[in-house]
Amino acid sequence: MFENLLSYYGNNVQVRINERIEKINNQRKSLRSSHDKQYKDLKSIKNTHLYINKPKIIKDIREKKADEVTKLLSVTIGQSIIDNLKLKPDLSTYSSDKYHELKMKKDNLEFTSFQELFWGLPDRAFSEKDKFYFLLNLFLDLLNNKDYVKTIHNILIEYVPFAHYAALEKASRDYSGGYPISKDYKNENVDVFSESVFLFCSTETSNEIMERFIDYLYGEYKYESKDKQGRFLVKTEVICFQNFEKSFSEKLKDILAPVLELEDYDSLGKRVYDIVVDDFEININLINLDMERSVESYGHWLTRGEKNDIDVLNDLIDASESYIERLMKVQMDQCGDIEKEYFESPFFSKNSSPCFSEDRMIELVKEKQEDEYLDYQESMEELEYVKNLGEHLAYLDFLDEIEGVHKGQQ
Repeated sequence: MFENLLSYYGNNVQVRINERIEKINNQRKSLRSSHDKQYKDLKSIKNTHLYINKPKIIKDIREKKADEVTKLLSVTIGQSIIDNLKLKPDLSTYSSDKYHELKMKKDNLEFTSFQELFWGLPDRAFSEKDKFYFLLNLFLDLLNNKDYVKTIHNILIEYVPFAHYAALEKASRDYSGGYPISKDYKNENVDVFSESVFLFCSTETSNEIMERFIDYLYGEYKYESKDKQGRFLVKTEVICFQNFEKSFSEKLKDILAPVLELEDYDSLGKRVYDIVVDDFEININLINLDMERSVESYGHWLTRGEKNDIDVLNDLIDASESYIERLMKVQMDQCGDIEKEYFESPFFSKNSSPCFSEDRMIELVKEKQEDEYLDYQESMEELEYVKNLGEHLAYLDFLDEIEGVHKGQQ
């Protein structure tokens, strides 16, 4: 159910472990080169140091695909990594002063908690990148979930380009037989899904959802289990990959509570979505009328305003298209150029969602290169101007000096 989320966090923990090992090994090399006798035998970290019982599991965690990592990295193995992955293995970093202890662990390049190792969220803090990728992958996972798909849809269509895209996708599904739809809309934006998530991340609601998610990660998973005598006992576990599906499912409603009652009646995107869906039905009606009526019958079918009915419907379609364009401009005036901001952000990546357009990405890359070239040209022209101005001023100074010498001779 949460394949995208688990894949994202599984890939991240693999990168996090490998980067930490590399950093520690580089610093250990420096310590060995310092000629300090206490570090002369300090060796580089190997897989056997992290889990002596089965080092191959560590090798697989470091090298295999994300779905394998989430299956292999258990709490037991995670604890072993936390205990053994450190710069100075003999340094005690325990203290009754928790702030001091945390600082010592960080200085010794240790993972300070399960939450940091598994989820990359130490100290309950999160970055904009943490929030964006959590919401992106969560929304992708919930697109086909009957309990949450409407909520996700209402969030995403707040972004007008996504509303337009989604309405045409619906039309493609509903009227697939005999009514072709141009696929140009798929290349109007680089990734309307990710752009919509990017826009949602600018809201306070997104922060509240992320904070609830962190509360869940720092909590415990409680469940009942039978002992040998058949008695039910309540057991607790830290939140890890093995219990994520079940524990997260149980908390999901609470995590998404800020948006579960989201109203869409005043959404610009909702207006666009409804117009596009309705207008597609009008277009189908126009196609049918065009096939059914002869050219000679033009002017026979009039409205109460004594206008040809087909002309009136075409005017309605044109008016709708103009209105949609104006709504897109209104949202851009309100929120800025979301596509450009997302494309130029550190969050942008290829194929983040099924709505990604490589053709549009190539266009944006070319536009950016052209803008950078123009900026370079302008800067060179300014530099040349300053240079010429400097030479001109120097020449004037020279003339002043000549004139001064001449007056002195007189």
